[in-house]
Amino acid sequence: MFVASETQHARLLRLLEAGAMLRPSEMRAAGINPQTISRAVEAGEIERIGRGVYQKPDAEVEEGQILTEVALRVPKGIVALVSALAFHDLTDQIPRRVWMAIGASD
Repeated sequence: MFVASETQHARLLRLLEAGAMLRPSEMRAAGINPQTISRAVEAGEIERIGRGVYQKPDAEVEEGQILTEVALRVPKGIVALVSALAFHDLTDQIPRRVWMAIGASD
């Protein structure tokens, strides 16, 4: 929910303070238009860390950040195979890719 008197720019920065990473659809749901996102990226206030994933430039890099990015990009996907084993420390292999299971229609 957003306050009507709050600017889109202020709302965008507040959302990124609350969550580590955001997708454009989440920003649009909060009433932030794509131009505001573009201006914030150009000004260096937020950074695009992947296709459709944004975060603050000074955000700490977490161990599972790549899995978080993938989960944001594929919301119906499930981390699988070696990626899941590595996440749960059940293997000593370091996966070269993130393995995801998705439905046939996804």
